[in-house]
Parts: sequence; structure tokens; C-alpha cells
Amino acid sequence: MKENALTTTNPLRKAIIENADEVIDFLLSCHGFAPTYDDLKCAVSTHYQMNIVERIFPLVEMTDEEKSALLFDVVGYCVGYYLLQQGCRVDIKNADGFYPHEVVANNSLKELFKEKFTEVMFEKERNKQLLAVATPVDQDNFAERFSTLKLSVGDFKVCNDAKKNEFSLEFMGQNYTPSGRFLNSLARKLKFSNNIFNYFSGEEVFERIAERNPDVMFQVTFDKSTNTVLGVVDEDKPILPADIACKILQNDSRITEIKYEDGVVKAFFDINEEFAVDKDSEYRRLIYLTFPVDGVSVPSIYLAVERQVCSNGMTALVNQFKTDIEINDNSGLHLGKVLQTFNNPAGFFALESRINKAQITVASVHELLQIQKLLQSQVQSKLYYGRLISRLEELAGDPCSMYETTSLHNIQSKRRSLLPVGCSVNDLINFCTELTTHHSNVLSNPQYIHNALGRMLSQEFDLEDLYNRDRQARDFVLHDVKLDRNDVLGNVG
Repeated sequence: MKENALTTTNPLRKAIIENADEVIDFLLSCHGFAPTYDDLKCAVSTHYQMNIVERIFPLVEMTDEEKSALLFDVVGYCVGYYLLQQGCRVDIKNADGFYPHEVVANNSLKELFKEKFTEVMFEKERNKQLLAVATPVDQDNFAERFSTLKLSVGDFKVCNDAKKNEFSLEFMGQNYTPSGRFLNSLARKLKFSNNIFNYFSGEEVFERIAERNPDVMFQVTFDKSTNTVLGVVDEDKPILPADIACKILQNDSRITEIKYEDGVVKAFFDINEEFAVDKDSEYRRLIYLTFPVDGVSVPSIYLAVERQVCSNGMTALVNQFKTDIEINDNSGLHLGKVLQTFNNPAGFFALESRINKAQITVASVHELLQIQKLLQSQVQSKLYYGRLISRLEELAGDPCSMYETTSLHNIQSKRRSLLPVGCSVNDLINFCTELTTHHSNVLSNPQYIHNALGRMLSQEFDLEDLYNRDRQARDFVLHDVKLDRNDVLGNVG
């Protein structure tokens, strides 16, 4: 039941509902009194409370997800517009799988949110297309593209853009955009939360940092091709230049793919070893190396495999199948030796054992719903999501009919992990890897799916050693599902 002035005992909420400005001013001025997130939700869901929302919003501590969730409670256009200006995101779904523009009742708000949503989706797709074009790595260009310098915060001049609620950093007469890597690594180094940029301008934050840490030096990497500031590390940390690292990687005869993305060079190597999964396919062993050009983290090698029958690739992006490489010089000799001699037979044996076990283990309702939730978070187009879910349910043997329910969510959560569906765990994995390998254009972040698959393989399956499946796996699952990249923007709403 929605709270009203007769049912609530909270004084601030009662004052908000009754639009009692004097009471609100008095409460907010009281020493030690702080409004809560629920107070703010009450304000945004009450008509004509723009002035109250503006007063309370800066005083409430909340996560980005909580901030964006406010859009689902808004009833007034001005409040909705204000929240968008404060960085609330329209491309985050609620627990029921809806976006804000699909939920709000106010038609003006609906149009405002939908317009912003379309703009965000267009930008995501444009960036995805740009990344797809600009993936090859040129080691000679890297020598000019990246530079790492020892600086202090005071060496930057902060330029605020109040209209866009953004800021840039000027250094040596050139403006640079601070990347997420820069803000996150700077926050970790100086031990503060990067949420502070949601409440204060960049100029205010950097001025305060310069006052408190005037002598702190660090190394910062600039991407001169995109005019972006990348990560921050300690001033004495060894950083291997990106062009040297790329030369080492590209001179390795086993390399099959190398690309650069968001501060990280990523490379796959085929180590010319195979294994078989009974009633599925031959697989090739691969290794996947990530090299951060700014030294924010260490290079890492992940175990990967490629299913030969359909060329589906899967990378186990979890700690159980990862090896970190410490960089202790700037010559690249250490990285080259580690890469050439890398051998993790125990790790590959564990990964292959889990894939074999996944092939003979029947998937549960719970595991099927996990994959559905994963797709829901990654596929922005309703049309494509519907097509994928239909094919997934077909692969699982139409479990709704099996259990005589209109939705698997109607099954009690405690029972979901005990009920089998009509496919193996490996069928679910193959479905996802075919999607990431051959239809990645419809996904927000394919790596997120590889993370989820790695977690699935690194822990026991719900019905492991309880229900066995002895059927041949399908070569392809999505070969005849239309997922045309050119249609994505036409179906974002």
C-alpha cells in the first residue's frame, strides 16, 4: 500500500506528502538529521515536489543502481528531467525486466525517458561498431599513441562542462577525457570512493585532492589517439611500454587474434593441443592474454577452448583458470619467457573435466533461468531477446509444458535447482558461446557472458551425478535465428 499522510509515522515523509515546506526546512536544519533513500523515493513519487527533491537528493547517499531506480517512481515531468540531469540511467531494468519508459504512467515522462533511452541505445551501438572497426593493433603506432608520465594532481587543469555534467583535464595545452580506468584507479590510490564525482564537480574534487595530497606523485598514461587519460599507478611501479608488449605478442607464431580495447590489449594463442568431449565435438586448447597498457593491473593469462564443430570460443574468465604475470622490468624479456613457456596442464585438465561433466549432466530449471537472466541483461532489443528465449526454451524441451505452468518463475525457488529440463548443462554453454562468437553484435558486453560461464564451470552443477544425459549435442543452435545487426536500432523501444 502506498504511504500517505494518514498512515505514515515518519515525520519527514509526512511533511513531504502534505507539502509542508516549513516542517521540511526545520527537519533538514536539525543537527544530525539526515534524509534517507526512502524519504527521497517518497518525494519523487509525490506530485509537485520538485523543490523538495532538489533539496533532498544531494543529501542522500546511494549507489548508481539505487539512483537510477528512482526513475520508476517518478510522477512529475520536472522531477524526471532533474533526475536525468543528475545521471540517473534509463537503460537499467527493474526486477520485473522493464525499463523506466515502459512503466511510468505520465505520457510526457514516458516520451522523455523513451527519447533518452533511444539516444543511449544508439550511442551504445555506434561505439560497438567503432570498436569492431578499430580492433587491429599496430605496434609501431602504439609507440606514438601511448605515453606514461610522472605527475601530481596539481599538474592538471580541470575544465567543467556544467551543461553535460562532465569535466575534462587539460595537460600541456591539450584536453583529455578522464576514462573510467583513470577515475577508479585514482580513487583506489588516494583511498576515496569514485562516487564523489556524482556529488561534486571535477574541479572541486581535484582542488581538494591537491590541497590534501600536494606532494603525491603517480604515473599516468595518456592515449593520444582518443585524447583519453587512462589509469594511475605508483610512481615507482615498472610499466612495460605497450609497443614492446605488442611486438612480443605479435612475434609469437601461435597468435590468432590481437586487439586493443579500453586500455587493455587482448590476444588469443592457439597452443596446438586438442581434446574430445564424448557426443559433442573436438575442442582446441587456447590461451587468452590481457595486457593493461597503463599498468593498473598485471597481465593475466586465462584458459580458453574452441569447439571445433562450430568454431565457438569460450574463455573461462574466473580466478580458478587465471594466471597473473608480474612485470619486473621494462624490456619485455620476462613477459616473453613466461608466454613462451606457459603450460598449465592441471588447469586445462580441470577445465576439460568440467566441460565433459557438463555434457552428461542434465540442466536444472534454476540453471536455465540463470541463462535467461543473463540474456536479459545483455540483449537490449526486445525482438532479439524474444527470439533467443524461444530457441532456448526449445533447446530445453519446453519445460513450461513439462511442468504445466505458464512461467518457470511460478515454480518455488527452492525446487528450481532440483527439477531437470530437457537439455544438458553443456547445451546451455554451447548456446551462449555460439551467441558470443557468431552474434556478438546484439550483446552489450560478450565478456560478461564468458565470466558467467566460467563461474558455472568452476562450481558443482545443480543435478551433477543425479541426472545423466546421453544424447548427441547439436552442432548449431542459432544458425537459423535472424539476429541482423542492421535491425538493432529499429527495435530498441
